[in-house]
Amino acid sequence: MKYFKSLKQLKYAIIFLAFLALMVLEAFSALLFGHSFQFVLINLVIGTMMFVVFAEIVFYFVEQFQTKLEQEIKERKAVEETLLLRSSALEAAANAIAITDQNGRFLWANPAFTELTGYALSELLGHTSAILKSGYHDDLFYKDFWQTITAGQMTTKFRPDVDS
Repeated sequence: MKYFKSLKQLKYAIIFLAFLALMVLEAFSALLFGHSFQFVLINLVIGTMMFVVFAEIVFYFVEQFQTKLEQEIKERKAVEETLLLRSSALEAAANAIAITDQNGRFLWANPAFTELTGYALSELLGHTSAILKSGYHDDLFYKDFWQTITAGQMTTKFRPDVDS
């Protein structure tokens, strides 16, 4: 749409070009087959009307598609902005936050988590929370901890001074 400001302008340009093409074809038809002026004019009007109807139908669907596409783009941009905002908040949070899969493998951790544990994010990724096992907690603590993670719930039980 480099040369047209809207689909409407493009539609009218196509209809105009089709009308010109029909005029040329009808002129050749008159010359070659000796058709009368009235015959050529009727064919030109009918051909133009058929093309206009066809163009209107096509452009109706093109305009519907364009509207839907613009709405989808707007919605995706809003989602991207929300995700960026949330991501920034998680990164900047003073609390240690880590996200694991249901098997307890680290998928992500914020800087506060890496500072608290002393592990770099690259050292945590793909490992389970067993990497944090210090020997300070008993087996019951880890059993409860794993049940929480595998249930998809949140926990604050990384530190001995925090009870949830």
